[in-house]
Amino acid sequence: MKQVPDDLVAERIDNLRKGRRNAQTAQLQQAERMVKRSRIITAHAQIGDNVAVPITLVNRGRVDPHNILGFT
Repeated sequence: MKQVPDDLVAERIDNLRKGRRNAQTAQLQQAERMVKRSRIITAHAQIGDNVAVPITLVNRGRVDPHNILGFT
């Protein structure tokens, strides 16, 4: 079995660490964008607004609607 040089192993380990660090940073940025987008889309309901109230999967049948309309 061939012996792998230590500098090659160290380089691969360093590349793995950099890749993991970059993946973590990108995932945090993506989460921040998702939260920002959801805050913009879901505004607070005012009195007199129509709202969609979700029905959980447990409490509805196959042909029942996913949401019901409510009035605040």
